[in-house]
Amino acid sequence: MSTPLLVMLLLSFSTPAFAVYKCEAGGKTSYSDTPCAGGSVVASAKLTPSAVESARAEQKLTQQKEEARRLERERQGREAAEERQQRQEARARAARQKKCATLALRTKWAEEDAAKANPKAAPKAVRNARRAAEKHQLECGK
Repeated sequence: MSTPLLVMLLLSFSTPAFAVYKCEAGGKTSYSDTPCAGGSVVASAKLTPSAVESARAEQKLTQQKEEARRLERERQGREAAEERQQRQEARARAARQKKCATLALRTKWAEEDAAKANPKAAPKAVRNARRAAEKHQLECGK
């Protein structure tokens, strides 16, 4: 086979052609993609998409695919930013909890020291215990 003949053969199969039949039967008009059965054919037309329509459809499809890719990238970016923010907030919560636990322990130790202090050192130990408790409440709200 020669190349031009092969190309023409392939092109004839690549573009779909749809036949539309306008039929009249009993005074009613109907449209069908198959020939009329028992009625008369009023009109028959082959509908094929034009090259311009095909190009527009392909261009629109390409634009829609690009828009979908752009939206997907934006979504992934937002999700990554939210995940970073959540990790940062979790680290901050953990640091705050650790600091509060440390302040609570220091308050407990200061109160124990004040309870066991000799009478001469007791006022200073009580003051230190009170200050530790105030610092704990200021930092942790407890």
